[in-house]
Amino acid sequence: MIVIMQQRAEAVATSRVVRRLEAAGLGAYVFRGEERNVIAVLGTNEDEVLRDELAGLPGVERVDWTTRPFKLASREVRPAGTTIPLGRARLGAGLLIVAGGWRPRPAEELVALARDVRVGGADAFWAGRGDSGELRRDYISALDEIRDVVGLPVVASVWEPGEVERLSRHADALKIPAQQMQNFPLVDEAGRGDRPVLVCRGPSAKVEEWLMVAERVLRSGNMQVAVCEQGIRTFEPSVHATLDFSAVAVTKRLSHLPVLANPSLAAGHHDLVAELSLGAAAAGADGLLLDVHQGGAEETGAGAQSLPVSELAPLVARLTATSAALAGRSA
Repeated sequence: MIVIMQQRAEAVATSRVVRRLEAAGLGAYVFRGEERNVIAVLGTNEDEVLRDELAGLPGVERVDWTTRPFKLASREVRPAGTTIPLGRARLGAGLLIVAGGWRPRPAEELVALARDVRVGGADAFWAGRGDSGELRRDYISALDEIRDVVGLPVVASVWEPGEVERLSRHADALKIPAQQMQNFPLVDEAGRGDRPVLVCRGPSAKVEEWLMVAERVLRSGNMQVAVCEQGIRTFEPSVHATLDFSAVAVTKRLSHLPVLANPSLAAGHHDLVAELSLGAAAAGADGLLLDVHQGGAEETGAGAQSLPVSELAPLVARLTATSAALAGRSA
């Protein structure tokens, strides 16, 4: 169930509903809006008598049934969407560009790359750890320097539950890689933390399964959650994975959580990144994760998916123009 309170209902009315739900053995989470509160009912209960009782309480506008297994992540509880602080930026308040490196690098290379992506127009820096999740000894010091000296918020990849607390002291957000989407001890630990969490979709995960992982973070207490689409497994061999634009649009409809896309890891080749980025922006993505490197287009160490950082500023300009055009069309 979802309980929608009347506009500007008194706080005591909301508290009364919560107490009644708890007395029935159910959980409740209150989404506090500027004009009205919405209460997500946690637990399974289809008691018509309870529903009618709740609907009759002072300050309640209506009580709706919901069949979605993800309640806290559902757009029904927060129709206007959610924004999440990311350093001085906000995720969910316009197209956010998070650029950096997917593969692990020495600290000096990470910092130098961060300087370049800031000049290129990025809003935040992505400090990836590749497919192996290697945690280099100088990784932490690089995160601190990027935040304090370069001046960019940092999104750090986290692979193990024991890393959550440590990385939270040195990063502005934690990214759970697609390989770890169903690492529930990690998901639960991130949910107990105080840093925004980006949940990357596994290549075979349904949208509902993906959102249920985000729901698990929310139910653990961390309400700063976003999700990231980075390609699904199909029969198409010309790309590493198929960037699922429909998942971006569907997730925006189903959930209030910000949705990002990672065209770099999906494409597997830098020549496709610009077009996929523009497509993701047009589909409604709130942010993009872009893998870039400082070398020339022929550099192999960064991976074929990595965009030369010299191409970042022109791409950001095209994305800004696209976002402005879309905003004008919707207005």
